[in-house]
Amino acid sequence: GAADDALRALGSCLKAQPDQGRKEGFGLVALGCICVRRAMARGCPESHRPTVLGEAATHVLRALRHDQESGWAANAAAVLAVLQGGADREREAEDALLTIRDVTSDSDPLSLVVSINLGVVFLLGGKWSAAAKVFRTCLRRPGLPPVTTLQLTLQLAAAQFADGAVELALDSLAGVQQLAD
Repeated sequence: GAADDALRALGSCLKAQPDQGRKEGFGLVALGCICVRRAMARGCPESHRPTVLGEAATHVLRALRHDQESGWAANAAAVLAVLQGGADREREAEDALLTIRDVTSDSDPLSLVVSINLGVVFLLGGKWSAAAKVFRTCLRRPGLPPVTTLQLTLQLAAAQFADGAVELALDSLAGVQQLAD
């Protein structure tokens, strides 16, 4: 289905940029997010969900190992906490990310990462429209690298699907395919 196509597109993008360092680590967080979306999709058998959530947590752990000393890792840790801890950890991660965002200037590269991961936490917590709004705002930033645009577009599509905006999500996925090509 569309989620598998999105996974393949992101996977091929990551393979094409093996030396991207932090960007690759962030890509793994995005991939974890898509895995979680698959787990939450209607029709995913209950028995499969722990496997898919485990897969997502594995991707996020790989991202953490990839880049331990920066804000990227801190944000990956927030996402991992949500994957493993349920609603209480979601609120905790959301508060932490909002606090970081409030004290980070827009010109700081970390500002974008914090915003993106806030969107991821909204997505994982079922706040679909809030997630879509964050991702759309991030996509309006000038000078985004292609790999970041691809990941943001995938995450926007996931939020749109979850929110029931299927036509918008399909449009976003069409954009993903163009970016991946």
